[in-house]
Amino acid sequence: MLKAAFFRTWGLATLTLLPFAALAQEGSTWVLASGTAPAPPQSAAGASALGGAGWVQPAASRSVTDGALRRVVLARLRPQAALFSGPTLISTGFAGHVYQRPILPTADREAARTSPDYQFIDLDGVVASLTNIDGYGFAPNGAEVTRPALDRFYAREVGQVFGATADDAPAPNLYLTATSAYGLNIVGPDRNDDHQPDRLHQGEPQARWMAGQWGFDPLSGPGSVWRVDGTTGQITLFATVATDGLANSGPGLGNIAFDPTHQQLFVSDLQSGLIHRFDLAGHDLDQFDHGLAGRSRDGLPPRPYDGSARSQITDFGFDPQAPETWGFADPMRRVWGLAVQGDRLFYAVAEGRAPRPEVWSIGLDAQGGFSPDARWELTLDPARPEFEISDMGFSADGALLLAQRGPRAPAFDFSSFTQEGTAEVLRYTRIAAPALGWSAAADHYAVGFADKLTNTTGGLALGPAYDALGRLDGGDCTGTLWTSGENLRNSGPYAAQLTAGGMLGVDGAQAQPLRLLYDQNAPPWVSYQTDFDAIYPTDPQTGHIGDVAVLGCPPKPEAAKPAPQACATSSVALHCDAESGHYVADVVVKSRTTLPLTRIKLTDPSGQLLGLPQELDFAKRLSVPVTGLGPHQIGQIAICAFDGTAGAAGAPYDCCNTTVTFETPAQACKKVIK
Repeated sequence: MLKAAFFRTWGLATLTLLPFAALAQEGSTWVLASGTAPAPPQSAAGASALGGAGWVQPAASRSVTDGALRRVVLARLRPQAALFSGPTLISTGFAGHVYQRPILPTADREAARTSPDYQFIDLDGVVASLTNIDGYGFAPNGAEVTRPALDRFYAREVGQVFGATADDAPAPNLYLTATSAYGLNIVGPDRNDDHQPDRLHQGEPQARWMAGQWGFDPLSGPGSVWRVDGTTGQITLFATVATDGLANSGPGLGNIAFDPTHQQLFVSDLQSGLIHRFDLAGHDLDQFDHGLAGRSRDGLPPRPYDGSARSQITDFGFDPQAPETWGFADPMRRVWGLAVQGDRLFYAVAEGRAPRPEVWSIGLDAQGGFSPDARWELTLDPARPEFEISDMGFSADGALLLAQRGPRAPAFDFSSFTQEGTAEVLRYTRIAAPALGWSAAADHYAVGFADKLTNTTGGLALGPAYDALGRLDGGDCTGTLWTSGENLRNSGPYAAQLTAGGMLGVDGAQAQPLRLLYDQNAPPWVSYQTDFDAIYPTDPQTGHIGDVAVLGCPPKPEAAKPAPQACATSSVALHCDAESGHYVADVVVKSRTTLPLTRIKLTDPSGQLLGLPQELDFAKRLSVPVTGLGPHQIGQIAICAFDGTAGAAGAPYDCCNTTVTFETPAQACKKVIK
């Protein structure tokens, strides 16, 4: 028996046959007799640049020896390539888990397959993804948009991450922050001789972090900030957040914000409550302590950092399913969400003047340092859930946008990390009377179709607007609100309509016009939905999606070209067909060309109208059944009129294109039985 090993070398395929005796089987993994494991093929970033095949044999893993003389395997070298190439969605999430096969008696194997004791973080699971968002080709109508990722980062490289941002270098660099948002998972020695580390339900002296929790670098951990070079795509450990010389022991980091004016980064530490200020070389310049400087400035009792509250996984009191044992900072000093606006850094604290989440701000001096002018901005109004604010941003008109993340609820089987379907995306507007401040009550947005339309997972970002044809509008760089979310398209009342537009269990991000608040877009039919990793779980899961960030507007054209004269115009009106019980689109097409237009093709760019595509004889008036859309959903019909004689002859022919867009009514079309 022979086993083939396949290698790709500069477009020349070479097949090498290795004798079976030269291979040894260990579980389901093949290794060479020498003990050097061959790396599995990986999907390469920028596959089109590699000849379109999309697969390359990765470079061999590197290894180092840490201070305890342990061999540590480093991440494989990534392809040398620029990181970004146009408008991009950056999203983070949990890597997922895999079953690691133990060596057990035959009678115990079946039970082990479903036991959480043998579920471990998937080292090859995606934790951050880059996706092109440069126009979708159809109006936002609640459909799922699917595009292959431009690049992905894996648990074996950076561990679990939440916060994400990019700087404004000519080739922007990406920054990712370590997180406990997807749980803290620990293992111990193999005490039952099943050749797998034992998953632990509590800390103990020999506990260690599960592989994939924090990344490949020997110095990486809960305080890691990672940098991905924008020119080469290579990953390095940018900084390690520490307090009084002690590294973060588990709670991890909150979020990260880039300050373009002073070319620096701000990072919140969930263990100490401090906000750290880094230059772009990774130097920790100084820290701001809200518990002392912020609260004292407002006349509130100080809340100093209590180092004795630190928790270690080697302590018996540490419980992976009880976040209160992880050593988080006191809520009155614990900062998560961050955003830079002008010469001030805005930050979200878990509790402040009231036992509710609040937003504060601190000024930045000419050098970018912290000014002694911390001030309270707002307290979440009583109508909003008392959940922490994990991300923040500002619209062009100065409104403050806040994303909440649900309370921590980690499960041993990785099924949940937060409470389900309860967190919101909020909007507060500036007021000038009687004094400069914020609106007393927040507006909010509909996120996802499930439950109460409150399916965010704590991330938001602003990106370029989309026009009626799904093209990016470079003149409006903040017209689209992107929010992270889960179970976005899963709704019983609208299941039939949503199924026509893609998968239901979408966990990832929603994009919608920033101007459409909850009352104007609930359910969010005017939106695009995109999945994080194209893995659609069949079992319920919560809290698996993290943050989102968006990289800027597309480059503006060098010079505006005059629009060509339309060869046809079109209009549309809807009416209810009582006989069928469906709405019908009455389309009027008027030719403005001398071309002999004898045939017409009708298509739906989003693929949701069940009666399309169609091809028929050209007529000025057409009737198209509107089935497959929900109430208030945007529909489009692309019209291609052409010379049918030329088309039938197989000769090249000109097509006269136009598009009509419509919105379905709120009321259902009822069938009248005669």
